[in-house]
Amino acid sequence: GKSLASRFIKQGHEVVGASRKKFEMENVECVVVNIGDDASVRTLYETHKFDVVLHLAGCLGWCDMSQAIQVNVDATRRILELGASVGKVQKFVLASSVAAVTTCAPDFPPQKLPMPADHDSVKGPWPYGLSKALVEDIAKVIQTTNGKEKNLDILCVRIGNVVTDPPGQPSHKDGAGIEYPVFPASLEYLAETGEQRVFPEAAITSVALSDQLRCLELAVNIPVVESGRFTTVACVAPRAYSDVPVAALFRAWYGKEKADKIQGIEDYDKPENKRKPIYDLEPARKILGWVPQIDLNPPEQKEDRVFLDIEKRVHDKNVEAWLKMAQMLAAATRQEDGCVYYDFVHVETSENEPTANEQSFRIIESWSSQAALDRHAASEHFCRLVPAMDA
Repeated sequence: GKSLASRFIKQGHEVVGASRKKFEMENVECVVVNIGDDASVRTLYETHKFDVVLHLAGCLGWCDMSQAIQVNVDATRRILELGASVGKVQKFVLASSVAAVTTCAPDFPPQKLPMPADHDSVKGPWPYGLSKALVEDIAKVIQTTNGKEKNLDILCVRIGNVVTDPPGQPSHKDGAGIEYPVFPASLEYLAETGEQRVFPEAAITSVALSDQLRCLELAVNIPVVESGRFTTVACVAPRAYSDVPVAALFRAWYGKEKADKIQGIEDYDKPENKRKPIYDLEPARKILGWVPQIDLNPPEQKEDRVFLDIEKRVHDKNVEAWLKMAQMLAAATRQEDGCVYYDFVHVETSENEPTANEQSFRIIESWSSQAALDRHAASEHFCRLVPAMDA
């Protein structure tokens, strides 16, 4: 918020900062406001005249359902309704989130890639993501009902995971002041750890801080649409921050059959689209004139890596022996030069439809080059174990 305020001040804007805690900033009028209280928000609008309201407040991704509804959803409704009726505000910019699509659970893939900026929620089980989807729905209802009479101009910016600009390791600082490094998405994210598997949504939706600030700045500064509008744009980096192709990540997480049903995923199999952003950035370009500039991927990132996702079906009577050989193969393979990642997982879902008396396994591999994969295929442990496993 303070970084944006500094930009607006330099542009000659008068800036009022509303916060639940008192703070001081040069050339900014600081007002303590409880966005959870009607009277507090009403007083803000009664005592100030705003051309634009930029709403950044909210609870964080780890909030529970109660916090998500009270802070993110109901407070936004209050800011919009009272802003329009009491403050006579016409234009609002809402800091939404790419989490509004709620695709992070393995049973909730998106419908399309790249995801449209206004892609509907797929109803994944995430309170924070659900709250952001509801915020947008409520804003749209307000704009299309009583808001139409007031010609409300509401712009939702779906922001990705904001990280520090290069050079150096990108890091994210949350609203609680905790800073932690953000590493490129990789297949290691998807490995089973006890009973939990983690989808690297934060990494592949990351955006550099300077790009995010410029996006919000443009959203505030573009002229008001006097006839009113409701629109959504996405704000992520120009390339997915990932060590592996996006398609490989999606197939490893959602399963090949589900992933291949996502409209447009085949485009991500093209070499030039390996790290194409998973959100459509064209609306942001057309509406705001915003194009992200900062590629978070390191310059030395190798584009000649080889990725394999192989399905194996094993008869029930052979599973125990097959697993022993698979574990031996994995242990030896991970020691090879050029092996970036190697693992196998038991697929328990019905989507693979194994025949009776069979179990399904997936082997996921990443190699630094085709030459490294060729050396693996000629290795002693491969030549000894793989024919026996395939028998």
